[in-house]
Amino acid sequence: MKKLVILGIVAILVSVGLSGCSSNITNIGDIQANPEKYLNKEVTVEGTCAMYGIVDNNQHMIMYQYSTLLTGRYRLTGIFRTYPTSTSYYLDVIKVESI
Repeated sequence: MKKLVILGIVAILVSVGLSGCSSNITNIGDIQANPEKYLNKEVTVEGTCAMYGIVDNNQHMIMYQYSTLLTGRYRLTGIFRTYPTSTSYYLDVIKVESI
């Protein structure tokens, strides 16, 4: 009986911990509104990838750099950067998850 209770508690803690992962998602609109706040920091965004941009549900888009062209829904983690010779921003992707 004690083992079942302990397993139940562990299962609840794991599910709560996993559900908390999505709270680390940064809204693309927030990045666009205040890019300096995120510059050179790691961020995670979710959305639909098409060409070399990712679009969220509110139609906000940022460009990303990754070795492969992605199409479909993804969660991208990377460093938010600016191009050296312009004021354009992009996400330098370090992790890709299909969602």
